[in-house]
Amino acid sequence: MESLYDEELIELIVKNNKTHTTGKAKDIIPYTANTASKLSGNFNLTLGSYARFLTNVKIDKKQIESLDSLESYSDEFNDLSIFTTLTFKQFESKDASEDMKNSLMKIIDSFLFVDHNLSPVHPFLFNFINYDKSEYDRFGKFLADVLGSETILESRFNDREADHILIKLIIQQLSALLKSKPESKKENNEFQNMLPFLSELYRQDIEFLQKDSERFNSDFGLLTHFYSFMYLSQLVFKFDQFENADYSKADEFYFVLDWEKVSERRLAITSSHSFKTINDRAKNFFAHSHALAHLSHNSLQANKDERYKIYNYQELHSLVSEKGEEFEQDFINKLNTWLTAYSSWQGNESLSEQLPDQLSEQFRLLKQMLVSNMANTVQSKTEAGLRNIGKGSFLKSRGRYGNVLNLKHDLLILLTSVIVKEERMLLKEVIQELGKRGICFDQNSKRELIEMYKLHNMLDKKSDSGDAQYVKRIL
Repeated sequence: MESLYDEELIELIVKNNKTHTTGKAKDIIPYTANTASKLSGNFNLTLGSYARFLTNVKIDKKQIESLDSLESYSDEFNDLSIFTTLTFKQFESKDASEDMKNSLMKIIDSFLFVDHNLSPVHPFLFNFINYDKSEYDRFGKFLADVLGSETILESRFNDREADHILIKLIIQQLSALLKSKPESKKENNEFQNMLPFLSELYRQDIEFLQKDSERFNSDFGLLTHFYSFMYLSQLVFKFDQFENADYSKADEFYFVLDWEKVSERRLAITSSHSFKTINDRAKNFFAHSHALAHLSHNSLQANKDERYKIYNYQELHSLVSEKGEEFEQDFINKLNTWLTAYSSWQGNESLSEQLPDQLSEQFRLLKQMLVSNMANTVQSKTEAGLRNIGKGSFLKSRGRYGNVLNLKHDLLILLTSVIVKEERMLLKEVIQELGKRGICFDQNSKRELIEMYKLHNMLDKKSDSGDAQYVKRIL
């Protein structure tokens, strides 16, 4: 009977002596222990890779590098500004003056760049963010596979229409740098979407945000940053619950508002749903991702194209049980064969005396074995990866209380906007919708939230009852 491919795992890991391999399974974690630190404060640099993976294009850097006068201007202007100007047909003539070229180059440069970072003033320009570097490609691919695949973003990033004459010129010139990858080379999904409910909320929010082009250009990065941080936080939290986790909805984590003072009694500090708990569990993230990759080498996938799809612990537990007693016992036996082989390979010969006979116990043993076999530096760097993604944006150091989940004013307004949409909404429903996105507040923060809404004239109060308060739509 085929259930768990134990012999395949032995061949893949033990015989090939590959300690940390996920085999043919899809990935879960979008950063490695060595690249996690690069994400701190640099999230927007991943957006270019994200866009290019969705639009299936690459930037022809050789066209820029081949410009005869590139070096003459590169000390003062950015390469994209130089290319846009020097390839402008009106400047092809030898009679075109240097003053004219410099003037246009200066206008384009100040229009497109802030501190040498591209500021996309049109969705098409997201394709050019960080185009000459690949260090954030892995995270960009993660965003494309997990968040962006069912959205309207591909068409947005392909859109070349513009009313603004300067933007129109820039798009026209930069379009020459885009090279479509052959369909045959279009990348398959490398990352498994473990939380479809969250990517669906992201899709809904993006669809509303894109109705206002200016807001899309300015807020797309922040919204995507929030969802990627929340997605990873949810996985970290749920994995440690094994088969008892609920993957159909968000676990709600306690945030405090950026301007609040905190004390040791606040739930954002003391609760089991605080960042401290998430951070404590993050050290197991790497081990869980590998445990689930091992378990994905099974016969449960009906579609052969998804043979190595990763199921979460809860799905796997249910699917094995639904296959019947004979299948379940065979799966348990073969998993014990794998646990014994892996343990022996790691020099632990005593495992056969304590082999579990329940799938739930096997999950925990496999994860623990992987933890024991991992260097502390790998675990600590993977743990730090989540902090790096949230640092300064969704986390705030609160002195002796450490990092606390933090909701800044701009993100609160953005989330309120995409939640309320075109019509007003009951305050309690807004809070429920924030909860669906993983955010909850204690009573102190709820009072501060209401005061903030009042300050911005965002509340309609129809009676003295708190339930009758409506949050207005944000234009």
